[in-house]
Amino acid sequence: MELELQKVNAELSCNSSELRSTKDQLEFSNNNVTELKARLLDVEDIKDRLKDSNNELNERILACERIKMDMEVKLQKAFEKITSSDFEIRHYEVELKSCKDKVDQLQEVNSSLKTKNHELEMKLKLLEDEHCLVQSELHSTKDQREVLSKNVKELGERLLSSKSRSRIMEEELEKVQDRLKKANEEV
Repeated sequence: MELELQKVNAELSCNSSELRSTKDQLEFSNNNVTELKARLLDVEDIKDRLKDSNNELNERILACERIKMDMEVKLQKAFEKITSSDFEIRHYEVELKSCKDKVDQLQEVNSSLKTKNHELEMKLKLLEDEHCLVQSELHSTKDQREVLSKNVKELGERLLSSKSRSRIMEEELEKVQDRLKKANEEV
């Protein structure tokens, strides 16, 4: 009987030990459950906050989508403007090339005109020199004309004087001839 009692005590002791262990495990589990419940509340709170954040993000995404659509429209308009600008740029490039060609032609014409101008200046200088010579000759000729005019005047006066003397001599000659005639008749 004592042996059985010892066995029962040993079993009770073993069971008691297991019970304590189970109790500890239950307390640990209870603590874990409490902790898990607290964590679950935290998770729920985080979940709610995430939902709010998600809603906020969705609103921002929608706003970004609207901005993106606006930007796409603006980008399309900008692209159209750029395309139009490219066309205008090409048009202006053609005009610019045409203007450059005209400028080159004008520079050639200008260079040619400068050369001709230089030639004309040289000719003008020669003409001015010639003009000076002609003026000098003209003055000389004028002086000669004045001298010749005086000479002609003097010669005219001499001629007149000679003519009047010649008339006088002719008259005297006639008189002499008349006398000779009379003398011949008398003889």
